[in-house]
Amino acid sequence: MSFQAVSNRIICFVYLACFALLAFACKRGEPPLVIATYDSLAISMSDFERAYFQYWQVVPEKDTPELRKRFIRQMIEQQLIGQAGLRQGMFNEKRINAALQKERDAFVRRRYLEVTVEDTLTAVSEAEIDEALGRQQRQFRVRQVYAASEEGIQKLAKRLENGEDLEALARETMPDEAFAASGGDMGWVGWGDTDPPVEDLLYDLPKNTISKPVASLVGWHIFRIESTRVKMEFNASGHPLFRRDTGHQIFNRRLDMAAADHLREIVWQKELAIRSGLFRPVWDYIEPLLPKSLKERSLKGYQQLEQNLHADLASETLAWVDGQPFTVQEFVNAIPNLPRDQLRPNLKKAIETAIRDKIVTEHALAAGFDKDPVVVEKLDRSRHTYRYYATIAAADSAADRRVNLQQYYKRHSKRYIKNTRSEIEEILVKDRDLALDLAKQIQDGADFADLAEKYSLRRGKPGGKWGFVSDADNPLGKRAAKLRTGNIYAPVETRDGYSVIRVGKQEHDYLPFEELRQRLARDAQRDYYDELHSDLLPAGFDPSRIVYNEEILSKAFTEESTTVY
Repeated sequence: MSFQAVSNRIICFVYLACFALLAFACKRGEPPLVIATYDSLAISMSDFERAYFQYWQVVPEKDTPELRKRFIRQMIEQQLIGQAGLRQGMFNEKRINAALQKERDAFVRRRYLEVTVEDTLTAVSEAEIDEALGRQQRQFRVRQVYAASEEGIQKLAKRLENGEDLEALARETMPDEAFAASGGDMGWVGWGDTDPPVEDLLYDLPKNTISKPVASLVGWHIFRIESTRVKMEFNASGHPLFRRDTGHQIFNRRLDMAAADHLREIVWQKELAIRSGLFRPVWDYIEPLLPKSLKERSLKGYQQLEQNLHADLASETLAWVDGQPFTVQEFVNAIPNLPRDQLRPNLKKAIETAIRDKIVTEHALAAGFDKDPVVVEKLDRSRHTYRYYATIAAADSAADRRVNLQQYYKRHSKRYIKNTRSEIEEILVKDRDLALDLAKQIQDGADFADLAEKYSLRRGKPGGKWGFVSDADNPLGKRAAKLRTGNIYAPVETRDGYSVIRVGKQEHDYLPFEELRQRLARDAQRDYYDELHSDLLPAGFDPSRIVYNEEILSKAFTEESTTVY
C-alpha cells in the first residue's frame, strides 16, 4: 500500500473520530460549565481546573475554597489587563501569535493522540494510584549502559556476563560524553523519571544487581542500582488534587507508550533521510545549553537555543522527509517539546522524534483538530497569559525604575529574620480547661507570676519567667516567635501539657545584606510587578462584581468533572 493511501486512511479515521466526538458532545447538549463571571467575561470550569491544577502543584498553599476564588479573580484580572494592553497597542500581537503557533501544534498533537489511542487504554485504578504514591517515596542511585538497538544492548549484556565492569563499560560505550565520563551515572531516579517499563524494572531490582536489558522510548538499557533512599518530605497523598495529579501522570505515561507504535508506523510510511554528518556541529551547539541531569530543567538554556543559532547552521537541511527539507532551525525549535532525557543518549532518536512531531502535527491539522473545543480553550488560555505578561513587560520597559536594594532591605527587614529571641512567661498545666480559665483570670487583672507560682507544673521557672528564648534553640521559643508581643495565648498544646503564654519583648537577628542580594533583587522585582498589575487594572474594575457559581465550584476536581487536561 502506498504512503498516500495509508495517509488518506489515517486522515479518514481521524475525521471519523472527530465527528464521533462532536456528535457525542451535541448529543449530550451540554454547554461549557461556567464557574465565574465578571460582566461579559466568563471562566469555564475546565479552563479554571487546568490553570488551577498547574498553580496548585507549585504553590505551598493549602487548597481551600477561598484560594480557588482568589485564583479565579487573578485569572479575570490578568485577562482584563491583557485586553487593555491589546487595545492600547502595548505589544506586538504577531510575536504572540508566533509563540502560540508552537503551543497550538503541541495541543493538536496531544489531542490527536487522545482521540486516536485513548479508547485502547484502561482507566487508572485507585490501586495503581496507591502503588504510585508508595513508589514516590523511594529513589535509587542508578548507573546504566545504553544502546540504540536491541542487537547493540545484547552485545553489551554478553560483555557484562563475561565479567566486565558496568561502570568501565559505560565509560567506553555511552554515546553521550557527559554520561560516559560519569560511568553511566544517572544520579537519583524515582517515580516518573523514566518510562514505565524501566520504572517497573527498577522498583523490582535488588541493589547491586545487573538488570536484564529493557527497552524505553529512547533505546535499550541495562541498569545497576547502587543505593536507595526514602524521601522524607510532606506527603499530601490523601488530598484529592494530589491523587488526581498522580492518576493524570499515570494515564499520560500509558498514553505515550501506547501511542509510540502508532506514531512509529506513521513515520515509517515516510521516506526519511537524515544527514548524520551534521550531528557533530548540531550537538556541539546544543550540548552546553542542555540540562545536565534528569532533575535539572534549564529553561534559560532552551530560550538561548533559538536566539543564538547562527544563520548558516540554522538553514542547513538536517533531514529530508519525502523529499521535503527539515532544517536545523526546525529541530532546534522543537527541542523544548522533546522528552528531556532523549537528547543526551540518542541525538538521532531526538531528530526522528522532532520529525515525527511535525508529521503528526500536519495530520492533526489536516483532520481539523485545531477546531477541537479542548484545543481551542487551551489556546485561548495561553493567549490570555501571553497578552498579560506582554502588557506587564511593556509597562515595565516604559517605566523609569531604580531600586535601591539597601533601602528595600531596611523597609522589608521583617521578611529576612534569621532568628528571634522572645521574652516568655508560661504557666504549664495538664488540663486544657484550666489553661483557658487561667488565661481569662489574667485578662481580668490577675497577676501572671502569682498564678504561675500557684498552678504551673514547670519547676525552676520562678513566676513562670523563662527570660529570652531563641526560636533556634527551643520548641517553645519557636512557637513564641510567631506570636504577638503583649498578648495572652492559651491553651497552647505542648508535649508536656497545656500552656498559658505571654510574650514580652522580642529581639531579632537578620540575615546579612550581602548574602541576600539576589533574593532581594527577585523580591523587589516581584513587588514591583504586583504594583504594575494593580496600576494596569481598568479604572472601573470592581472585584465585588465577580459572580462565583458556588455549585459548579464545588464540583471542580470531583468525579463529576469531565475536564480533559
